[in-house]
Amino acid sequence: MLRLGHKYNFATYREEAVSRLQDAFGPDWETVIVNETGDINTDRIYMDEAHSWSDVINLAYDLRLERTLPLVYFNAIAHKYYPAYLFNGTKSEDGTLSKVHPSIRQHLLCSQDLLFLEMRRTCFSWMFDESVEPLLGGVCTGRRSACLTALVTAIGKIFTPKQRINYGLAVWDENFVPGLCKSCSRAAEKSFEEGRDILWGKLPVIFGMKPWDSLKDFDL
Repeated sequence: MLRLGHKYNFATYREEAVSRLQDAFGPDWETVIVNETGDINTDRIYMDEAHSWSDVINLAYDLRLERTLPLVYFNAIAHKYYPAYLFNGTKSEDGTLSKVHPSIRQHLLCSQDLLFLEMRRTCFSWMFDESVEPLLGGVCTGRRSACLTALVTAIGKIFTPKQRINYGLAVWDENFVPGLCKSCSRAAEKSFEEGRDILWGKLPVIFGMKPWDSLKDFDL
């Protein structure tokens, strides 16, 4: 629909298709469509049986949907089969194999390390930075050793064997760090939510784009 509207200047088609993409990809972190297992919820994109996730990435890129791309890229890296599917492709319901453009693949691979780093600096800074870690500074009111064990376990869950990108723009869940005392859990939640908002604000720049307020989609 969006390709037809763009090619033939059918404004109605373009508006409807862009509305669908914007509904699925922003402009706020709550529109993340990758779930906790790394699966992409393609139902929200109204995808037909002939297309798959790789086609969505290519479409947003080809049509220069700037306000959509940061979240598309985030979901692309958070995908449970990343980075393998960048090379192997994704299959649609009818078996059609699609691959992301080589230029997109290169861009994602070059951007991933900065995304990994910014997640640690923002939403998960409390796990690593002694200045904000909730277990330091007298916050802990439970058994400190138990909270430290819970923290180490959570670090292993989120960052090994590979970093769980899908947690970066997620709703806080106490299951992130089960076993923390109430005081540590509240402090961790507060730090996580503040960091998540910062990460969201930085998302376009992480992917080499302008800040959110400077981005725009093509002229409808």
